[in-house]
Amino acid sequence: MSDTAEIVIGNHRYANFRKYRIEHDLYAAAGIFEFELYPDSVVPVKVGMRAQVYINGFLELTGIIDRVVKKYSDKGRAIAVSGRDLMGLVVDSYCEDYRTISNTNLARAAERLLRTIPFINRLKITTDEAARRRDSLKPYLQPAPGDKIFDVLRGAAASRGVVFYAAANGALHFRKPAGRGAVVTNITRRTGEANAYIIEGERTQDFSERYSKYTVITQEQGIDSEDPPLINSIASVEDAGVPYYKPLVESIEEDSGSVRQRANMILEQRRAKSDMAKYRVKGHSQGVYNWAVDELVQVDDDELDIHEKLLIYRRVFELSREGIITELTLGEAGLVL
Repeated sequence: MSDTAEIVIGNHRYANFRKYRIEHDLYAAAGIFEFELYPDSVVPVKVGMRAQVYINGFLELTGIIDRVVKKYSDKGRAIAVSGRDLMGLVVDSYCEDYRTISNTNLARAAERLLRTIPFINRLKITTDEAARRRDSLKPYLQPAPGDKIFDVLRGAAASRGVVFYAAANGALHFRKPAGRGAVVTNITRRTGEANAYIIEGERTQDFSERYSKYTVITQEQGIDSEDPPLINSIASVEDAGVPYYKPLVESIEEDSGSVRQRANMILEQRRAKSDMAKYRVKGHSQGVYNWAVDELVQVDDDELDIHEKLLIYRRVFELSREGIITELTLGEAGLVL
């Protein structure tokens, strides 16, 4: 399949451009894009305009242009355009309402904080089963002057062990990364067999920040400043994948119901980061499916000794002198980084 790309700015479709880079990461604050376009006298490109990217006919990004640079040289003229997906508006915007948000689920809290933000405030905000099941773990949110909306909502999501990100159409999601489901793409590297699409593969295993036991406590100081702290709640979880004893203890100022979830989340974060795979592959798709974050991939790589289903946490589409390339970062399915 020959991959196609279209960039839509305003109502004008660009199919002829020099290069592009579109990055989507489940754990980054916002997706980013960079285009280098040929000038078009019909539709001038301006900051603040909405941009969309279609790969093989499928919408892969909706964003706002932050920066435009017009340039020329003896090789011709070009327009360099860069910006972020619609989550960039959430990242930049500060809270204006400091009332306590009590006993409200994630979706309703987001609707309240985002009600004045353009483009995204009318889009559907979704939560998956994991987020809904854990909504009661933190009964209130307390925005303060100087807080950014994204930080408040991401913190609320993290306390429930879910991630907060923007979909390709600009809708906002609170969800646990995929841990099961259909696998529609694969990465295969067999020793001794010819490889037609993998440009580069890399696996990094690093146990320096991984622990065998994670303990989270809430505490308060005793009546006398010299008294030891009083422990209100404590939870511990163990990582059987670490072959030696190595404990981590963290103290948090949260309600007592959150300590076990926090301990589980730290375990997942450290475990996920201890074993990651990266690939650079030709093209943006496999069969009829574009490579996508939060999708499972069956990896069978003899060179890197990987034979399991992994989750795509980060994806970059790029057109450069190397051609049409996709960069993928994969890790253990279902974990929260």
